[in-house]
Amino acid sequence: MVLTCFTWILHLFKKITGDPEDDGATATGVEDLPTTFLGQGNRINKKWRMLTSLSHYREHSRDRQLILSYVGANEGSRIAILDGKSEKECKMRELKALSFARIINCHNGLVLLTSPYPVHRHIVVNPLSNKIVTRISPLFWGGYPCGIFFHPLAKEYRVLNVQKLMTNYYEYHLYLFGTKTWRKTNTPYFNSGPPDCYDSKQLLNCNPVIANGALHWYIGKIMIMIFDMITEGFCVKPLPFSGCYRNKAYWLGDLLVDEDRLCCFFMRYPEPVMDVWISEDYAKWSWTRKYIVNMDWDTIEYPLEVGSVVAPYILTHVRAVSIHKDELVLFWSNRGLFSYHLGFNTIEKIYFRKFKDIDSFVSSRYGSMCCFMAYTATTNDF
Repeated sequence: MVLTCFTWILHLFKKITGDPEDDGATATGVEDLPTTFLGQGNRINKKWRMLTSLSHYREHSRDRQLILSYVGANEGSRIAILDGKSEKECKMRELKALSFARIINCHNGLVLLTSPYPVHRHIVVNPLSNKIVTRISPLFWGGYPCGIFFHPLAKEYRVLNVQKLMTNYYEYHLYLFGTKTWRKTNTPYFNSGPPDCYDSKQLLNCNPVIANGALHWYIGKIMIMIFDMITEGFCVKPLPFSGCYRNKAYWLGDLLVDEDRLCCFFMRYPEPVMDVWISEDYAKWSWTRKYIVNMDWDTIEYPLEVGSVVAPYILTHVRAVSIHKDELVLFWSNRGLFSYHLGFNTIEKIYFRKFKDIDSFVSSRYGSMCCFMAYTATTNDF
């Protein structure tokens, strides 16, 4: 009897941790993706949860990447940092004075915000220390900030600003923290721009990700726009695996980074499966499909709110928040914030109390007034 139980447990463990047969596919052409679907995912997850102890989840949550939650509204802006167990709200008087502020991105613990009301201004804050790092006067001739980053050679933070002059023609400036001045980039004009943070109907994530010394945005049409922070040059690169899907997938508008590697996400159609692609060789622009995520979740254990959209459009309301050490954090509108362990294919709901109403604001639209994003607190207070 003991041997039988041990054999069954070993078999179940292999089914859970074993790679699917089409995992690790590399972008090499336009072949159709295999349609193997992890149909037993829900049953396996339930059995696995019965076999594992709470200590696994406690250990996992201690190593979890911090998540920033943000709400910008007429009555002010609110920021909180979540670690899966506790939350810390950023309490600064100036945040409450920012009406309809947009969050651009966070880098090394610093968060860049821009607000059109009551006056147009940009501020950089440190949410954990509750300090305002700097206030930035916008460029006189307009535009909006599209990213904050740390320049590795100049050893200072900088803010990139973009202004659309005409169709397919953009002008770029940099704000230098050292001199507190604006100047044009070495390549001041380019034929593409990042997603507009002030577009309330934006279907793309406006927040850049930083990897390999560059800022990256997904700009639609399976293209990634890149700004090199050293040369200050721009370029646009196509995703090499887009032909694999032949319009049988929905591209999530999120671009993430894990250990300096870019990550992007495709929802297969009609299967409830999400493919996670990783840039294995940045210089060669080589990507590998590393994970397959089962999105056919138990609706009893993880219910949707009444009135939510139904399949197949339900998967368009999923947003990728962060990926770190085999943990993928997803926000599912009207369903909640979740941690998906990519190694064990297990799901854990992340509860938050500070901004319970954020769930009704964040949707498939990528407006930067309400969102979740990865937060890395490694910066020193200024």
